[in-house]
Amino acid sequence: MLDTIKLCVPIEQCAINSPKVFKPSLNAFIRKNIKYICNPSKNSSLQGEYQPKLTLIKDFDNNNNLFIEFSAPKIVFGNNFDELETTDFEKVLYKLHDKLKILDIEIPLEVLRNAKVSAIHYSKNIELKNAQCVNLIEVISKLDISKRFDVTKTDYKNGGQLVRFHTNSYELAFYDKISDLQQSIISEKRAFEKNNIIQQNLLQQLCNREVLRMEVRLNKPKKIKFVAEKCNIDIDELSF
Repeated sequence: MLDTIKLCVPIEQCAINSPKVFKPSLNAFIRKNIKYICNPSKNSSLQGEYQPKLTLIKDFDNNNNLFIEFSAPKIVFGNNFDELETTDFEKVLYKLHDKLKILDIEIPLEVLRNAKVSAIHYSKNIELKNAQCVNLIEVISKLDISKRFDVTKTDYKNGGQLVRFHTNSYELAFYDKISDLQQSIISEKRAFEKNNIIQQNLLQQLCNREVLRMEVRLNKPKKIKFVAEKCNIDIDELSF
């Protein structure tokens, strides 16, 4: 399923009515080499209110762009254990539009619909019935995938709860979804997945289950297009 998406919208197509939601606060002149960031607030997450992460950057051509990063299932369901279908696009679009309005940012629906995509994370939650995540992750960590992928680094950590193969443009990760959620209670920094607070209330009903999560993170537009071509998907522009 589609999980995390990062959209890029030119600032002139946005109305940012409360500049103080960004750190540092926006002023009349946006400076180069500074990231103006609006992270989801901890209080909102504790109350079960999911918010996208916003970053405003002036690029080398002096264009000001707003990057909107969010988990599509968390926008709709408040968690990413439940999975979206292709037919849920309009629901995601309207939910994102509403979340931005809460932050006092107005972007027309059609601008959001056609926003450029700069990163996509695909994922699959695999519930195991007769196996443990830690055992499968250990086997995966021993595979020599360098013959198939241009891997620059492999991480095998958190007591065998995570294995990650990554480069600058993409990542392939397998991890114990339940254990990762438990780690986030100790500290968000100890978990692989970010912004887990919003779904910690699910732990009681999930604690005895084994859920192996697979993620494919395509972090550059060029990589997204390359993978699309490999899958015989014809796309001219990477729009939402």
